[in-house]
Amino acid sequence: MTLTRRGVLGAVVIAALLGQSCRRISVCEDEACDEDERALAQGGDAGHVGDGGIGAVAGGDGGGGAAPAREHAGAAGDAGSSSEIPAGLVCEAGLADCDGSTLTGCETVVGWNQSQCGECGVACEGACYGGSCVETILIDRDVVPRDVVLTRTHAFASLYGTDLTFAKIDRDTGVSETLLTLPIQHSSSDSTLVLGADLVYLFHAESAEIWSVPLEGGQPEREDVMGPSSIAASSQGVYYVSFTEDEETWETEYQLWFRPKGDKAWQSLYRGGAGRLIASGLNRVAFITKGDEATEFYSLNGATLELYGSGPEVLEARVTDGGTIAVLASGDDGLELWWLGSTGLIDHYPVDGATYNEHRYMHMSGSAVVLYFEEEGGAFAQFFGVEGAGSARIGLPVVSSVALVDGFDIWFGVWDNWAARRFLRSTYYSFR
Repeated sequence: MTLTRRGVLGAVVIAALLGQSCRRISVCEDEACDEDERALAQGGDAGHVGDGGIGAVAGGDGGGGAAPAREHAGAAGDAGSSSEIPAGLVCEAGLADCDGSTLTGCETVVGWNQSQCGECGVACEGACYGGSCVETILIDRDVVPRDVVLTRTHAFASLYGTDLTFAKIDRDTGVSETLLTLPIQHSSSDSTLVLGADLVYLFHAESAEIWSVPLEGGQPEREDVMGPSSIAASSQGVYYVSFTEDEETWETEYQLWFRPKGDKAWQSLYRGGAGRLIASGLNRVAFITKGDEATEFYSLNGATLELYGSGPEVLEARVTDGGTIAVLASGDDGLELWWLGSTGLIDHYPVDGATYNEHRYMHMSGSAVVLYFEEEGGAFAQFFGVEGAGSARIGLPVVSSVALVDGFDIWFGVWDNWAARRFLRSTYYSFR
């Protein structure tokens, strides 16, 4: 997914056109070349833009250029003299020559590049979308988000700084209120937030604890659960997976539990081999089991498990508001997205040749998922649906975490150095 740099056409083109021994492309420095030949070797129509790149040639009196040498770029001639070196490249819309080298052509995509947004040298504090820096507010300093869930009026976030903080944030103002603080370091912990019908749940993996807080406010409470390993919630209730290990055989048994909304008792829905819950929309939860033969995907509707079918081994997975399960998997040529529904496999396709090393985060957003990538030249988030990839990207700084992307905002953390952290929200409105 890195921009392809095509080589400049060589001196063979110029030599064939000129019938001379001058073999320089941009400037003819051979003493055998006369002034007319120097003008020809420099490319570009005198007073106009050359049709091709730096390999285009012009007649001594400014005739039309020929033999394009670089896609997306033309060498600009000056207004009156065909013997001067071109001032730079003229690029197609959305591209720019930001390194000042004609050898690399129009190498920068400025439509989403956070450090070159819209034009060279324009860096955004937050996100870049459509060639413009978008509105960004600072939520908090000295912390970065691990996870964020949204209601209509508020965001709930797990934040890492010196400790793990569970916070409630006003979506309009960005003002945050601390609900719970746990003395846990970032480097040794992991946490997940899930949004239920009336409660928000914070699961901390290292301590194997689940905390809940009412959406309308109140004090967090620790849930009475047994060794949780994953958690999910829907409008119908909350689920978690526990596991126990036999001390003699060392075999591990997993169990899926469900508690209906408004109830206090947990029901067992599954006992068996390795299983885990995956992140979901408010009305959907998915459960994955991995056996010796295959990975199976289930949709959970209250206490009912519906088998969607088998799929690849999971790198990451999400279930969308539409009920489809998106699975990020490793294919022969890079990352692939698989989509499963109630009838089984819907479709699968490669993620534009990306590798797992470039991918960092995956989130659900409505009926789509959002992937965040880091690559040479910048970082970005992009939507993917059953039908394929969205055409636009949100350019970001290289971040410590992307906590959530929805239809309007992207919430993310930037770790500037070992002591400086920032939690930001960029509002890009709608990008699909």
